Amino acid sequence: MDVVEIPTNKPVQRKDLEDAVYMTKKKRKFNAVVEAVKEAHAKQQPVLVGTITIETSELLSRMLRREGIQ
Repeated sequence: MDVVEIPTNKPVQRKDLEDAVYMTKKKRKFNAVVEAVKEAHAKQQPVLVGTITIETSELLSRMLRREGIQ
Protein backbone atom coordinates (compact mmCIF):
# COMPACT_ATOMS: atom_id res chain seq x y z
CA MET A 1 0.00 0.00 0.00
CA ASP A 2 1.36 3.41 -0.93
CA VAL A 3 1.50 6.14 1.68
CA VAL A 4 1.24 9.81 0.78
CA GLU A 5 2.09 12.61 3.20
CA ILE A 6 -0.42 15.44 3.08
CA PRO A 7 1.06 18.74 4.27
CA THR A 8 -0.94 20.77 6.75
CA ASN A 9 -1.98 24.33 6.04
CA LYS A 10 -0.28 25.56 9.23
CA PRO A 11 3.29 25.04 10.41
CA VAL A 12 3.83 22.62 13.29
CA GLN A 13 4.31 24.43 16.60
CA ARG A 14 5.38 21.42 18.65
CA LYS A 15 9.05 21.30 19.60
CA ASP A 16 10.47 17.79 19.65
CA LEU A 17 12.99 17.58 22.47
CA GLU A 18 15.74 15.03 22.97
CA ASP A 19 14.86 11.90 24.93
CA ALA A 20 15.69 12.01 28.64
CA VAL A 21 17.27 8.88 30.10
CA TYR A 22 17.33 8.41 33.88
CA MET A 23 19.44 5.96 35.88
CA THR A 24 16.72 5.29 38.49
CA LYS A 25 12.96 5.34 38.14
CA LYS A 26 11.77 6.76 41.40
CA LYS A 27 14.46 9.25 42.30
CA ARG A 28 15.22 10.90 39.01
CA LYS A 29 12.52 10.00 36.52
CA PHE A 30 9.49 10.54 38.71
CA ASN A 31 10.96 13.69 40.25
CA ALA A 32 11.47 15.03 36.72
CA VAL A 33 7.84 14.22 35.91
CA VAL A 34 6.69 16.03 39.06
CA GLU A 35 8.82 19.08 38.19
CA ALA A 36 7.44 19.18 34.63
CA VAL A 37 3.87 18.98 35.96
CA LYS A 38 4.60 21.75 38.48
CA GLU A 39 5.94 24.02 35.73
CA ALA A 40 2.92 23.43 33.51
CA HIS A 41 0.56 23.86 36.48
CA ALA A 42 2.17 27.20 37.32
CA LYS A 43 1.40 28.34 33.75
CA GLN A 44 -2.18 27.02 34.14
CA GLN A 45 -1.61 24.51 31.35
CA PRO A 46 -3.55 21.25 31.46
CA VAL A 47 -1.43 18.15 32.00
CA LEU A 48 -2.22 14.53 31.21
CA VAL A 49 0.16 11.99 32.73
CA GLY A 50 -0.13 8.46 31.41
CA THR A 51 1.43 5.50 33.19
CA ILE A 52 1.62 1.79 32.51
CA THR A 53 0.49 0.57 35.92
CA ILE A 54 -1.97 1.68 38.57
CA GLU A 55 0.81 1.55 41.15
CA THR A 56 2.85 4.09 39.19
CA SER A 57 -0.19 6.34 38.83
CA GLU A 58 -0.80 6.19 42.57
CA LEU A 59 2.87 6.91 43.32
CA LEU A 60 2.89 9.98 41.07
CA SER A 61 -0.41 11.10 42.55
CA ARG A 62 1.06 10.96 46.07
CA MET A 63 4.17 12.82 44.94
CA LEU A 64 2.08 15.55 43.30
CA ARG A 65 -0.16 15.90 46.36
CA ARG A 66 2.94 16.44 48.51
CA GLU A 67 3.86 19.28 46.17
CA GLY A 68 0.39 20.80 46.57
CA ILE A 69 -0.83 19.89 43.09
CA GLN A 70 -4.14 18.03 42.86
